[in-house]
Amino acid sequence: MSSNYDYNSTISRSKIIRRVCLTGGPCAGKSSSLLHIKQALEYENIHVIIVPEASNLMFTNSLNWRLFCNHSVVKFQTGLLKTQLALEGIFTETAKHIEDDKDILILCDRGCMDGSAYMQLYEFKVMVENLGLNINILRDSR
Repeated sequence: MSSNYDYNSTISRSKIIRRVCLTGGPCAGKSSSLLHIKQALEYENIHVIIVPEASNLMFTNSLNWRLFCNHSVVKFQTGLLKTQLALEGIFTETAKHIEDDKDILILCDRGCMDGSAYMQLYEFKVMVENLGLNINILRDSR
C-alpha cells in the first residue's frame, strides 16, 4: 500500500502572540524582571517584545501628575491611558508582521489598569467608559 504523506514535512501553524502586563509599585523590580524574563524566553526560541511604561515616557519628558490640580488628575490619567493603549496596540500590531513562526510574548512594563491605583475607582470607571471601554474589556479582552 502506497502513501503520499511525507512524514518528514513540517506542519505549519500560526504563531501565537500573547500579552502579559507586569505591574507593581515604584521600584518593585518590574523593569529588572522584564530583562530576565526576556533573556530566559528568547533562549526558549520565543520572541519577546517589551512595551515601555507610558508613565515613564511622560515623566521623563517633563509631563507628570504633579503639574495638575486634583480635578485635573483625571485628565492626566486619561492621557496616560490613551498613551498606554496606543503603545500596546502599535507593538501588538507590528509584532503580527514578524516574518517567522516563532511565538511572541509582548511584555508590558505596567499596563492600562495601573491608573486605577492613583484615582478613585468611580473616577477610573467613568474615565474608561468615556473612552468607549469598560474595565473588563480593558483588563481581559484586548
